[in-house]
Amino acid sequence: MTVKKIRSWGTVERRPSGRWRARTSKDEGWKNIGHYDTKEQAERALEDYKKREGIEVDEQIDDVVGQDSKPFAEVSRDEVTISTGVISEPVTNWDKILISFGLDPDVFEVVDDKVRMSKWQTSKRLESGERDLIWLYSYKALFKHRKQPKLKDEDLNAIRRTIKTFKPKKQQQVTGDPSTFLILWADWQLAKSASGGVAATVARVLESYDRCTKRINELYKSGRNIERIAFVNMGDPIEGCSDFYSSQTFSVELNQRQQLLLALDLWVKGIETLAPLAPKATFISTLSNHGEWTRKGSRAITTDSDSADAFLADALSRILKDKGYID
Repeated sequence: MTVKKIRSWGTVERRPSGRWRARTSKDEGWKNIGHYDTKEQAERALEDYKKREGIEVDEQIDDVVGQDSKPFAEVSRDEVTISTGVISEPVTNWDKILISFGLDPDVFEVVDDKVRMSKWQTSKRLESGERDLIWLYSYKALFKHRKQPKLKDEDLNAIRRTIKTFKPKKQQQVTGDPSTFLILWADWQLAKSASGGVAATVARVLESYDRCTKRINELYKSGRNIERIAFVNMGDPIEGCSDFYSSQTFSVELNQRQQLLLALDLWVKGIETLAPLAPKATFISTLSNHGEWTRKGSRAITTDSDSADAFLADALSRILKDKGYID
């Protein structure tokens, strides 16, 4: 491939033979200056020719093959191609460039950390009237939606603190025929960004604890003897699915570790809060597809029991083993 640098007064290009040719521009008559073994030799010959002929130019290089002189962004559904155009400083951070195109740096990342870059020197007139060589740069990269969590650690920690500090209203127990109060935890799918995201989901779960407390109190007042509270995980406490629809993983705000910790926080808080409202408590759990681990496409490659639901139930049992909350 021929690689060429274009000036208003001359060019340096690599010929099919592998040698480098220096020649003047079209305006100067395309005069061949010579062929050289290296690009540096050709550049030097072109500079010597310019000095020898007394050529004075203020223009900088207009273009580099494969790069555009003006910045642009090409946006598709899930990807963005960005070219910086010709710039005078190297790019060390893409945030300002993304923002200049109205794109959020927290949403996009470079694909495979791969960036195409050009770097070259050109002549520039200084304020003193003398000329100096300066470096110019041009970058081009493909960006995609980030798959990493969007929720910052401090925001997640604040949400977890609301779980730890949650306290229900005190209730009064009464006598009557023995009964069991059933609490069903189903389809939380923690970490999805829909319906307000993580904070809103946690707030709804904590509100359900308050409602359960209120309902238990109402039943006591009506003469019910709640002998036992049964906590049942009906599945999908976290969102572990992928590849079922476009950008599915991008709609998840937490990584798997953060989801498991948050689910465990809520389960422990729910049992510590509600179990003391009855003499006995039982925890029951099922397996679910959103909690399956080692998923590849839409299938688990080990067994159904290799899941977040099973792990959370085991972890809960170990945490509460000696606290007397559940049987």
